[in-house]
Amino acid sequence: MHRTETIDYGIVPFGEIVFILDDTELTVKAGDVIVQCGTIHAWTNRSGQTCRLAFVLIDGKYEERFPRYDSGVICGDRMRRFGLGPRM
Repeated sequence: MHRTETIDYGIVPFGEIVFILDDTELTVKAGDVIVQCGTIHAWTNRSGQTCRLAFVLIDGKYEERFPRYDSGVICGDRMRRFGLGPRM
């Protein structure tokens, strides 16, 4: 798992992949978009098929007063948001 000081937009144009957070896993498929801000995360392809991802990363900086940020996933026409809250 890793964390970056960026706002990330991950676009899945083809296939499917599992997006892993501390206590959540979500399978994202073609047409889905992940938006994350400084979360600890990982990716794994469990499908046995090729998956393509496109990322747009926007430079950012961690703020100590915001120890952990939220992520969201746009799945087709719906939005899921992960309210992760502060890390203890």
